[in-house]
Amino acid sequence: MGRLNMDETVGTAALDRWVRSFALLVAENKDLLTDLDAAIGDGDHGANMDRGMRAVVAALDDTTPATAAALFNKVGMLWSPPLGAPAVPCLAHSSSGPGRP
Repeated sequence: MGRLNMDETVGTAALDRWVRSFALLVAENKDLLTDLDAAIGDGDHGANMDRGMRAVVAALDDTTPATAAALFNKVGMLWSPPLGAPAVPCLAHSSSGPGRP
């Protein structure tokens, strides 16, 4: 998993690496996330987060956004729908917020 150095500019390439690292962490912890959700919800959060992040990584594999704003917008649009209705407004806003002009 990549790490950002304190002297590294946080540009699109660094954000792309971070998103991919996050996707790996979600995949590795899918069962734990599902177990945590099962205690208070319907027990599908880990699987849904993993499905959303796989969609994000596949889209980034096809084409890397040219700007950080475009990357955040792409992540927000692809990641939030698999998470379900209650999470969509919050996550879409948080993911796409930095991409707004």
